[in-house]
Amino acid sequence: MSVVVDHTHDFQSGTRVMLLKGRNKDGADNKRVITKVTYSDRHWERAFAELLGEQRDGERIYCTAGARDIEKAARRFREIQLASEYDPDPMKFYRSMEGRWSSCLMQPTSQSEKFWLFDVDSDEEERIALEAIEIAGQEPYTYQTKNGLHHIVRPFNRQLICDEANRLLHDNALGLMAY
Repeated sequence: MSVVVDHTHDFQSGTRVMLLKGRNKDGADNKRVITKVTYSDRHWERAFAELLGEQRDGERIYCTAGARDIEKAARRFREIQLASEYDPDPMKFYRSMEGRWSSCLMQPTSQSEKFWLFDVDSDEEERIALEAIEIAGQEPYTYQTKNGLHHIVRPFNRQLICDEANRLLHDNALGLMAY
């Protein structure tokens, strides 16, 4: 049975990429990945329900913390499409279009709302993250994960914080939705 993380509505609006990912360290048999792209709240709810129905032991469901910019992703998609004309098998691009589109949306440059994530799994990591959050003058959105906490923050000057804190920081945040 899945544990669903109760997030605010902000994680559903706009264009989002959802991922169902198997993790060996969580006991998944393989590392399968199922990706869904959503464009509205209703579409998000339907896709989330589908992924919950597909979820197996050891798999987690993530969603981009910030909405994605379709125009920026489309620009990247066209660049890849044009570059594929020079591949030995140019039609390979078209056989994997869904994956290429979600990959373009996942690019850090395709974020319309930028969020960073501190992923902490121990008391020491929590201390380091909270110190960095205070130094950066942030008000984090914090929630419980299976092994610790996630603190989602707006971007700031990373030079203000220590190396240990920078190692905990992910600059293309995915929110954990279910595990």
